[in-house]
Amino acid sequence: MALINSSVVDIAADVALATSKPNIKGNDDKLLANDVALDARIVTLEAKIYGELFAIANGTANALTTQNTWYKYVSWTNVGATAGTTISLDTDDIICPTAGVYRISFNASFNGSLSETFELAVFKNEGATELTNIHIERALGTGGDIGAVAASGIVTLTANDKIELWVRCLSGASKSITIKDANMNLVKL
Repeated sequence: MALINSSVVDIAADVALATSKPNIKGNDDKLLANDVALDARIVTLEAKIYGELFAIANGTANALTTQNTWYKYVSWTNVGATAGTTISLDTDDIICPTAGVYRISFNASFNGSLSETFELAVFKNEGATELTNIHIERALGTGGDIGAVAASGIVTLTANDKIELWVRCLSGASKSITIKDANMNLVKL
């Protein structure tokens, strides 16, 4: 059995049968079966679904005016590879086309207000629900360092769920964060 796009195809026995038939001619390792049809039984075949947002060399700071309040990250600069998803730089989200189980991941490098602790997390539907298994926390030092973070998780989504990256400052009000480089992607499993 071979796995192809989440589909099960059982062709091993049929290929063995076809290669043992006398009326098969070879041409550069390709079988040409004149009188033998390969009987591939396809259980299911599903198109791949994925989408990506990313930012490169971003210099836009996001203001975090209230401590412990989530703010949507709105500085994506590019739409990456996509198949079956709807992605918008205007709404800064990836829209899930069909219900199912998905892997969501993000990575980011950022700087911000010195000596502050930031959290980044994936939410769905304009901040209505945090996907708590896709969440990080990072403290920045006093030297203006750039922190790197990454998180991923597997979640069940419904059709038209909107996936977004959100950020907050845990240690103070009137702070800012500049996410220099980032990537967020969604892949249906």
